[in-house]
Amino acid sequence: MKWITLLTLLFAASPASSQELNLHEKSETSLEPAVELGLGARIGGYGFRHVNEEGNLDWDNCRMNGTGAFLTVEYKNFYSEAALDLYHAVAEPVKSGIDRISLHSTLAVGARFRKDKLISPLVTLGGGAEFSDVEVYGTQAFVIAPVAFVGAGGELNFSGLKLGMMIRSNAMQLPVYNSTRPDEIEWETEISGQALFTARYVFQ
Repeated sequence: MKWITLLTLLFAASPASSQELNLHEKSETSLEPAVELGLGARIGGYGFRHVNEEGNLDWDNCRMNGTGAFLTVEYKNFYSEAALDLYHAVAEPVKSGIDRISLHSTLAVGARFRKDKLISPLVTLGGGAEFSDVEVYGTQAFVIAPVAFVGAGGELNFSGLKLGMMIRSNAMQLPVYNSTRPDEIEWETEISGQALFTARYVFQ
């Protein structure tokens, strides 16, 4: 009977049993959720391109500043984003006779790289709708217009807290004053340059 007990103990401590234990641990690890949810806020502004008085290309036409909130869903290096941002014209366009308030509702997809490092580069593209109330030299108008953008930036990783900065190029609608029909506002598709600063928390 002693040799039976000895064989039982040796079998219990065999490499096969250890492998079974490791497989069990790996299976438990594989059940951990791979999808990460994040909630964030951001601040920034944009301006449309134009040729300034010196004949150089500038990006401060109809300058807008604002804040927003966004939700992210991440899987590995890829993510999707839903956002709401509210922008308003700054002092310079208002003093020149152009006032504007815009609500942007957008969806985006993108990729983040080196997520395990202190700095994670990222790229994004997306689009949505802009709800804009505009006054140009006393003439008012409301427009619902499409918005599209592409951008790149990065995030600083502090455990669940992410601090980021992004540069985006937008295709948007720019109000244009028509001197021949001053009671109407015309709209042109134009490119704007945008900078955004973000703070995001990832629920782990």
